[in-house]
Amino acid sequence: AKTYTVVKGDSLWKIAMKYNVSIANLKSWNNLKSDTINIGQKLKVSAGSSSSTSKPSTNTNSNKDTSKPSTSTNAKTYTVVKGDSLWKIAMKYNVSIANLKSWNNLKSDTINIGQKLKVSASSSSSKTSTSKTSTSKPSNSATKTHTVKKGDSLWSVSRQYNTTVDNIKSWNKLTSNTIYIGQKLTIK
Repeated sequence: AKTYTVVKGDSLWKIAMKYNVSIANLKSWNNLKSDTINIGQKLKVSAGSSSSTSKPSTNTNSNKDTSKPSTSTNAKTYTVVKGDSLWKIAMKYNVSIANLKSWNNLKSDTINIGQKLKVSASSSSSKTSTSKTSTSKPSNSATKTHTVKKGDSLWSVSRQYNTTVDNIKSWNKLTSNTIYIGQKLTIK
């Protein structure tokens, strides 16, 4: 197992990127309970020899995994690229961040470049989501989309569309009042 000594300005995310590993792995290899690291701390940045021997078996598993999507044809996957966030991916595939986290068993909003994420439900739950979308279609005709501009706030957008901040938050599954320039908000 390789080790790395933490320097000023480091974060688990930076180190994970540098060594092309997941934050979850760094935390488990180093028995970290939180994302906090200290300057001078030595961190394992690769698995011990035991998991390098299991690597060939990972390849056989990946063959099994490729056969899985053919069984449940509906679960799409997406590979994370630089600059991605759960929010961006959720917008791109028109799903909620909560769904992305549950489909991929994510404990936090942290994702890593190269990580494969399920961006749709598997066959069984996608049936329910299709029925949901078909029910909401009539209301979709009256739905507007507002693209957030510089200086916008949830309050100013709510005034513009004669609605409330709480409505906008619930329609867009927002957990805070933070919105971003370029973010698309659904207004019903």
